[in-house]
Amino acid sequence: MSPVEIAQAIGMTKGGASKLVDRLVKKGLAIKSVGEFDRRFRTVELTEAGRGLVPRFARFVDDTDREIFGNLKRRRRLLRTLKRVVHTRRPKEAQTE
Repeated sequence: MSPVEIAQAIGMTKGGASKLVDRLVKKGLAIKSVGEFDRRFRTVELTEAGRGLVPRFARFVDDTDREIFGNLKRRRRLLRTLKRVVHTRRPKEAQTE
């Protein structure tokens, strides 16, 4: 994937994803390559060490998701709280009037 595709896939800005990729490269978990036909194009892929972490992270995400959303009462409480937060925040324009 390109850094732009990664940014879109995980909902980050291009700059944020680029910094994330740089950190992964520095830790030896990813590599960046220059495009064959267009040297401006970069691709990013996980190294063997990075691919080895994927199952561990997937289990962590699954466990966390189950802990937060598995309990119906906790899920309802979280949804109520999030709705309150959304409804109590006002746009900046409305706050200055």
